[in-house]
Amino acid sequence: MNTPTSELEKSIFDIVGQINHGKQLLENGEMKYEVAELYLLAGEKALKTSSFHSAATYFMSGIGLLQGDCWENHYNLSKKLHDAALKALFVTGEFTTLNTLASEVLTHARNFDDKLNCYHNLVRYLVSSRQAEEGISTCISVLEQVGETKGVAKLSLKQCVFLGGKLPIQFSDVAVYTLYRNVMRLLSKYSEDDILKLPQMVDQRKLVAMEFLNHMISSSNNTKPHLCAVVVLRMVDMTLKPGLCDVSACAFSGLGNLNVHIADFDNGYRYGKVALNIMAKRTGKDNRVRH
Repeated sequence: MNTPTSELEKSIFDIVGQINHGKQLLENGEMKYEVAELYLLAGEKALKTSSFHSAATYFMSGIGLLQGDCWENHYNLSKKLHDAALKALFVTGEFTTLNTLASEVLTHARNFDDKLNCYHNLVRYLVSSRQAEEGISTCISVLEQVGETKGVAKLSLKQCVFLGGKLPIQFSDVAVYTLYRNVMRLLSKYSEDDILKLPQMVDQRKLVAMEFLNHMISSSNNTKPHLCAVVVLRMVDMTLKPGLCDVSACAFSGLGNLNVHIADFDNGYRYGKVALNIMAKRTGKDNRVRH
C-alpha cells in the first residue's frame, strides 16, 4: 500500500466495507497481509470513538487473514492486531476469544516487553471473571520476571506461607500488623509535602511491578485480605524509594483504608488525602486537598 495512512483513514470504513464483499477471493498471501493492515487501521479508528464491538470485528477479521508464518515473517503486524483485539475483546466481554488470543501472544511474543499488554488484559479478564487465583498467579509470574517477588518477600516474616519459596501469599495477623508498623515507622519520616515532592519513578521494571502489584490488589481484595494488605504496603514502600508514579495514588488510598480498618481514622484521612493529592499532581490539575 502506497497511500499515506492519513489519506486511508478518511475513508477506511468504506474501503474495508468493500473488501468484506470479496475477501474470500484473496489468494495471494502478501495481499492478505496488506488487507489485514487495513483492518488494523479500521479497528484503531473505531477504538478512538469507543466503538469497541466494531473494533473487535475489524481486528478479528484482520487476524483471520494472517497466515501460518505470520509470527515469523510479519511479527509487528501480528502483534499489533492481537494486542488491539485483546483490548477490544475485554471491553466487549468476549472472554473465550480473548483467552485464546492471549495464549497465542504469550507463545509467540519474542520478549517480555512484547507480552506486557497481553498480561495486562489477561489479568483484567481473570479478575472480571472472578478467577482470583489465576489472576494472582499471573501477577506473580510477571513480578518474577521483573525481579520483584524477592522485594515482596523481604517484607515478610516467618509466619508466612510461600509460593514457590519466593512470594508469600498467606500471612498471620501478627505478620501483617508487624509489617504495617514497619512501613508506618518509615512513613513517620515524611511529611505529606515530602511525599508529594518525591521524584518521578522512571525505572521501567519498577513501573511494571507497581502496575501488577496493583492488579494483585484487585485479584486478592475479596479473597485474600492479608495478601492485599501486604501488597499495598509493598507499593507504599516502593513509592518512597524509586519515586511517584500514577499507581502510587492507589497505594496510599489502600493505606488509608488499612488505617480505617484498624480504627486509626486520623491516618486513614491523612493518607486518603495524600492519594488524592498524588492524583492531582500526576494529572496536572490544581485541585489538591489541603484540609
